[in-house]
Amino acid sequence: MSRKVRSRGMLATAATVALMASAFVASSQAQASTLYACVKKSGTAKIYSKKPKCKKGESKLSWSTTGQAGKNGTNGTNGTNGTNGAAGQPQSAVSFSSSLEASLLSTVSTSLFSLNGVSVSLACTNALFVDTTSLDAAGPTGTRAISGMAASKANGKAATEEFQQPAYNVAVTPTASAFANLTTNGSAPKGNIAHVNASIVTSGAVIVIDAFIEAGESPKNCVASGVAFSIPA
Repeated sequence: MSRKVRSRGMLATAATVALMASAFVASSQAQASTLYACVKKSGTAKIYSKKPKCKKGESKLSWSTTGQAGKNGTNGTNGTNGTNGAAGQPQSAVSFSSSLEASLLSTVSTSLFSLNGVSVSLACTNALFVDTTSLDAAGPTGTRAISGMAASKANGKAATEEFQQPAYNVAVTPTASAFANLTTNGSAPKGNIAHVNASIVTSGAVIVIDAFIEAGESPKNCVASGVAFSIPA
């Protein structure tokens, strides 16, 4: 046989082995990094995932199943910066607790908290026979206070003797506007307690208030405690 014919035979054998190897790699569970083959002179071959001992008259071949890594691709263009998200809710929260004693025929007050340009205070009035505990708000023109109040005697088991306004919807002024009032009873026991829920609405925020208030006799005529938080409108 001429060298040219042998070359063609070897090419045919190599092509056959390559096709068989491709099929073997696709179906092999071993995923070996190197494959081996024992090739007969006729061109038939057996493929192995482990190094074999070829028989006499067979040629041993081996090749890697992992090709050379390709060149890195070009970098993509930078993405645009995202916009900042809105601030978390609520943005501000406060707790408050205060008590006052007003002398006869006088009114005293103290600040409870300030949020979003609104100041809320506790006012205490001693009017001889009836004492009054008030929650007041001062804020920009256009602000409104909406509230509801449930009241009882200080023991929590009986209704108050005096009428207590249960709901308010008032305009808040830059000075002071009452959005909750609790008065004492005309006879003993004079003390009353109440739970107040309120929302103060400004042009840019809503302030939510949850408060306990008490109207009683000396030494603590007026008491207020609770929490408040603001949410952007």
